[in-house]
Amino acid sequence: MIDGHPVKSMDDWAMRRKEILAFYEEQIYGRVPDNAPAVTWDVVDTDDHSRDGAAITKRITGTVGPTNNVPAQ
Repeated sequence: MIDGHPVKSMDDWAMRRKEILAFYEEQIYGRVPDNAPAVTWDVVDTDDHSRDGAAITKRITGTVGPTNNVPAQ
């Protein structure tokens, strides 16, 4: 556990798992602020034959905040 105690039971593990997830959220990935604007994504182009047919490439645009029908590039 974060306080140094060993994990000895399923209940301990449930608590430890929460500690690990909180650590990753705070220190690794970061948190999304409560006031963050919404982001919407649209696929605007697809190439099914990228890399000689080994991949599919998609070009996307993201819109941050109210759409107003004007996508961000």
